[in-house]
Amino acid sequence: AAAAAAAAGGDEEPTDAHLVDYTYLCFDYHKAMLSGLALLGESLDSPEADALVIGLGGGALCMTLAHFFPSLNIDVCELDPNVLAVAESWFGFAQGEHLQVQIGDGLLYLDPPPRQYSFIVVDVDAKDTAVGMSCPPEAFVAPAFLGKLKAALRPGGMALFNVAARSQALYEKACSALRTEFDQGALYTLRPSDDDVNRVVCATPEAVGAAQHEPAELKRCISAWLDRTPMQTHDPLGLLEMASQLVVASGR
Repeated sequence: AAAAAAAAGGDEEPTDAHLVDYTYLCFDYHKAMLSGLALLGESLDSPEADALVIGLGGGALCMTLAHFFPSLNIDVCELDPNVLAVAESWFGFAQGEHLQVQIGDGLLYLDPPPRQYSFIVVDVDAKDTAVGMSCPPEAFVAPAFLGKLKAALRPGGMALFNVAARSQALYEKACSALRTEFDQGALYTLRPSDDDVNRVVCATPEAVGAAQHEPAELKRCISAWLDRTPMQTHDPLGLLEMASQLVVASGR
């Protein structure tokens, strides 16, 4: 969305930041990512919790994370400075004490990592539309990058990937690469609907207790977030229902 706005140009005035609803996410896979974070339990409430988001886009996911978890320290790596400029001018994105953007290549950001993270989001699109998988580029599910990503996670941490592939074979190839790298941990998938090409794949370096991914436990965590977060309605994003879509792809 941010890239499209940058390309459109024009003389329209940017949207005022105060008009942006940070409890709204237009992409269902972003809602799935937020629901998937319930696998981390209450660890995100710690003032020591850190997150890395590779790929800014319009900044909606980052601002929603900041809204739900005010003490969460969020680093963002974005390749294109124009995307950051559009996000700030048109989509109400704002950096602050706990939310900072670095312009650079996400493949190089973790070489070496500036810190260890509670979770890392990979939400990067491929520029080559002919490959059959629009997110992420193949290099982001290659062993060289996945090894660095896993090493940058704290114990008990998690990586979340936006995988958009119309080819089932390419989707399974990406999952296989994650399963190989996170062979001592667990793999989960969340697909917002049968018609959605975007699927969220969550990978943990260590095994996750069976009770931790039970729908009732996920909903308990999400309900705690909702109860403390200022919103006009209790669950405007449908996170509780989304949590029911979590599927255990593999685990120990």
